[in-house]
Amino acid sequence: MSLAADDDRHGTANGYHNLDCRCGPCRAAGAVNNRQVKERRLARVGVDPTLIPHGTANGATNYDCRCEPCLAARRAAQRVGTPRPRPPCGTEGGYNAHWRRGEATCQPCRDAAAAYRRAAYHRARKVTR
Repeated sequence: MSLAADDDRHGTANGYHNLDCRCGPCRAAGAVNNRQVKERRLARVGVDPTLIPHGTANGATNYDCRCEPCLAARRAAQRVGTPRPRPPCGTEGGYNAHWRRGEATCQPCRDAAAAYRRAAYHRARKVTR
């Protein structure tokens, strides 16, 4: 959802996080909010270090823990990742998968992509009453 240009919620963390606005002011407000949340999290951990989820990528990333179990979990998470399943043929995602792999697209995927683009075209030009 993009906010209207005159919306008062521009430049707020709410605009970025909840309303999915990605304009410059909303991005900046979202970044400031993320930093403040992390600072509060780290302040809580300074008082009670048992809050750190040791041995997890979360401990290394969000709690700045540098113990070997946390760093090893972070490295493993970055290295492995969860492979995404290939989208099925006959969908717009299937069409994109063919294109990314440099494959010839099948007819069901071409039809699905054309239908998706056609619907997007009509949605963009829909007149609100």
